[in-house]
Amino acid sequence: MRLPGGGRVTYNSLVSTTLGAMYGPGSWRSLAQLPAGPGRGVAAGPGGRRLHAVRAAVADIGAVSGRPTRGRGTSQVFEGFYGVTCSETDNPATSEAWADAAAAADRCSPYSGRTWIWGSSICALWPAVDEDRFTGPYSPETAHSVLVVGTRFDPATRYQDAVSTAGILGSARLLTLEGWGHTSLFKSRCIDDYTADYLLHVRLPPRDASCRSDRVPFAG
Repeated sequence: MRLPGGGRVTYNSLVSTTLGAMYGPGSWRSLAQLPAGPGRGVAAGPGGRRLHAVRAAVADIGAVSGRPTRGRGTSQVFEGFYGVTCSETDNPATSEAWADAAAAADRCSPYSGRTWIWGSSICALWPAVDEDRFTGPYSPETAHSVLVVGTRFDPATRYQDAVSTAGILGSARLLTLEGWGHTSLFKSRCIDDYTADYLLHVRLPPRDASCRSDRVPFAG
């Protein structure tokens, strides 16, 4: 859909914007304004108030999620991300393999599953490999138990993977944030205290420990 005054809203951009917004509840209020704009005539009202609201919402989502928006300068995030990701992993070299994996991921995680798969397809032709990367085993006991922190509703690093990682490691303790968004840092004083106690004194939280977020979505 073309927006009056320039710009377009496409299926892909809507999925991408939604995925970015899910990184932090602080952008959910702006996300909630998006579907109403294009569906009800974005430019309705003096000065195209809905169009302005849509553009402002996208900018707010980019700022809160950490994703760059137009006019915010150049970032090297993706170069660094794929420089590590592609050189540390084994990847298929055929487009068919990526297409099959994307379809499977979307069945498991509708809309955003294929986004993550195709986003890493650059690895198919990545020229560098880390020859001494560690590929396991991960089960031997470590000198100190590893603390694994997982957020229940994380859109980028699934809580299920935090559970499985804690199970794979030879000696690990899982700490759960009953909250939303990507990672747990600065979202719960309870989580921060447990993490600091582990890093400073190597003291683990109780088994099956969990903490709640200090803030809930849409509050205040």
